[in-house]
Amino acid sequence: IWIKLYGNKIEIANNGPAIPESQKELIFTRLYRGESSRTTAGSGLGLSITREIINLHGGSIDLVPFQADTIGERGVCFIINLKPE
Repeated sequence: IWIKLYGNKIEIANNGPAIPESQKELIFTRLYRGESSRTTAGSGLGLSITREIINLHGGSIDLVPFQADTIGERGVCFIINLKPE
């Protein structure tokens, strides 16, 4: 996992499997599990809870294009934008 803090933003990336374009908004839906994660443990609540908490604090979370040179050849990258104080 790679985490970068700058200003009011937090960038979080990992080198796990990429999320298909057709699932990029669905991953934030409560109880949704992508095709590749249905055979592993989990409930499909993590990202929906994360988005709700961030939204309650006036922020946002988005899935952004992965930069291959960051931590490997594949992965997922999220940007959390926090409300300035």
